[in-house]
Amino acid sequence: MTPYSTEQPSFPQQYQQYQQLQQPSLVNDSLFLQSLSSFVPNTHFTSQEYIQQSAQYKQDALWQNIAADTTSGDWPNMAPLFLESLKPTFTAPGDAMPPGELYGTRTKYIHSVAATGKVVFRRYEGAPQYSGIFEGSNFGIIRMSTALKSSNSAAMVPALALKFLRDGVDSANMMAMISIAGQPGEWNYFANDFSNHIPWPGSSLPILALSKKFSQETDMIQAVGLSNMAQFDEAGNYISNPSFPWKLRFQPHQDVHNIIPDSQQANMGDGFAQQLSARVPSKPTWE
Repeated sequence: MTPYSTEQPSFPQQYQQYQQLQQPSLVNDSLFLQSLSSFVPNTHFTSQEYIQQSAQYKQDALWQNIAADTTSGDWPNMAPLFLESLKPTFTAPGDAMPPGELYGTRTKYIHSVAATGKVVFRRYEGAPQYSGIFEGSNFGIIRMSTALKSSNSAAMVPALALKFLRDGVDSANMMAMISIAGQPGEWNYFANDFSNHIPWPGSSLPILALSKKFSQETDMIQAVGLSNMAQFDEAGNYISNPSFPWKLRFQPHQDVHNIIPDSQQANMGDGFAQQLSARVPSKPTWE
């Protein structure tokens, strides 16, 4: 399965027509979607009215807001993560951060800064026949992040998240990483393969605390399941007997494997997002 980096959109009036131009577009996340400091949550992208729209409408609506503000988000202190429930992260409908427990929108404490782009998902000829989104998708959004802010003392921890919009039903979502430890000494985002299954993260005190927090909602803290991606196809058709893989491996395509310089100075902090935004072409990105 291969998602491809896609072409820069020209956002249409009233979300009526879908257009594609020939320039790649990867932009830092919009604060509109994350609303890290907003007192009033944006509920449109979590509403049933929105979910019932077509995949094309939803991608266009999301992209208008993502592209509206290309300034980088913040790297918030992680401590409050341990004080709030993770349940909304696992169960909230829609395609935006859910409302906060007291006011505004929940803060994204990890994977806070990213580069975002449109993708399509294509099945290679001869690949296993799985159902739903695994048959192919034209309306996807990819978010390429690092778990935490990298620095002289903190390794880059690359991750990717995929969202595939579907007609009339909630989106299919998954994420993949290399490991919780990341890639010490390596600053090229595309240096290693990603997977929805990662190794046991280790036994350091911070890792144990984070693992304990995640285990409040799932016993599978090292894996992201894929059954929902196979349950509905892009047209929103329900599949009563879905077929899906247990594990996916995302191998950077040869065209992008070495396009990011292995430079600590260029990729620390939000530098990696700037590098991705400037260098990733409209070509196959993962396979």
